[in-house]
Amino acid sequence: MIKQYKNHPLIQVTLGPHAPYTVNDAQFERVVKMAQENNVKIHLHLHETAAEVESGLKETNQRPFARMEKLGVINPNLIAVHCTHLTDGEIASLAKHGCSVAHCPESNAKLASGYCPVPKLVQQGTNVCLGTDGAASNNDLDMFVEMRTSALFGKPHEFN
Repeated sequence: MIKQYKNHPLIQVTLGPHAPYTVNDAQFERVVKMAQENNVKIHLHLHETAAEVESGLKETNQRPFARMEKLGVINPNLIAVHCTHLTDGEIASLAKHGCSVAHCPESNAKLASGYCPVPKLVQQGTNVCLGTDGAASNNDLDMFVEMRTSALFGKPHEFN
């Protein structure tokens, strides 16, 4: 599929390992290699919930972000989705590596999973875009609603 759509003007293939808790290290290494060889993006749910971070710490003795960094997933091809539980060091690392973050405010609100620190990410120079997540965690998948929600949710965080 990557080769079939490589130069297509409207279609861009992206690799989508779901999340650190559903993909093993060998699979991530394969994804990173494939993304680098084919110059395609990696779409990964990362630090979506506090439970994900706690579970990663218990299972691997490190935060999922640190594990992804060691595996080379934190690189310019990464689109990290959610990122509601980042440390200041992780925010700096995303910027340093040229990653993008997909902010999904409606999904994060519906699941009460946290808030993406958009102002801090932008201040560090990270590309932040909007997403809807999926139908299971977002009632309408409406990008205009995402824009409005992001603007409303961002105000208390930006001016606190």
